[in-house]
Amino acid sequence: MQPRILTDYAVRLLTQGYVCLPLRAGGKHLDLAAMGYEPLHLP
Repeated sequence: MQPRILTDYAVRLLTQGYVCLPLRAGGKHLDLAAMGYEPLHLP
């Protein structure tokens, strides 16, 4: 389970229209650009 502060942050981003997608081990992730989304990397 994610720490509460990270969960709260993800919920806040969702309310602002961002969709949070965690990257999996090995660098496997969705190709957001091919799907028409602009990827945004947050610290």
